Amino acid sequence: MGAPRVRSLVRPTRNFIKICKSPPGFERDPRTRLLSIAIYINFFSHHYIIDLRWLLFALAGRLLLRTRIHFKVWHRHRSMPLLLGLVLVSVFIWFSENIGTFTRIWLYPSQRQGWSMVSVDKLGSWFLLLIISYTLVSLVNAPRERREEGGASAVRRKLNRMPDFEHSRS
Repeated sequence: MGAPRVRSLVRPTRNFIKICKSPPGFERDPRTRLLSIAIYINFFSHHYIIDLRWLLFALAGRLLLRTRIHFKVWHRHRSMPLLLGLVLVSVFIWFSENIGTFTRIWLYPSQRQGWSMVSVDKLGSWFLLLIISYTLVSLVNAPRERREEGGASAVRRKLNRMPDFEHSRS
């Protein structure tokens, strides 16, 4: 189930999303990498030592508070705080989990005797996992500068300027 979620982050990031921060450099900020590593370690170590999830939430809030994500919907460029986007995606994944377990597409061990809602604690887990995912995606596929003109019209104009390209329409 992890690969489709990662693919669903990489493709839009490559085509439609730009992450901005003041100061810029979300993908190169060592604090973001360290936060992601700490989150990853906590996913496994919280079973054996103290759970640092609340501290990680606070660190994520402090580190990503001014970070904005810019995206394109149809032809309009929009932006929103990255933290809000991560919370919204976490909520939608949580809804999907509840729908999936209610329809018995998959079940957690606690749901074998009868359906119950997926724990609200999963929202926090998804939120932290999305921070790791966005960090990895931004390292592999660094955000590019937003192009002012894009799409097919820009390609068409570029091709029309080529000397050996003839365009029959006027």
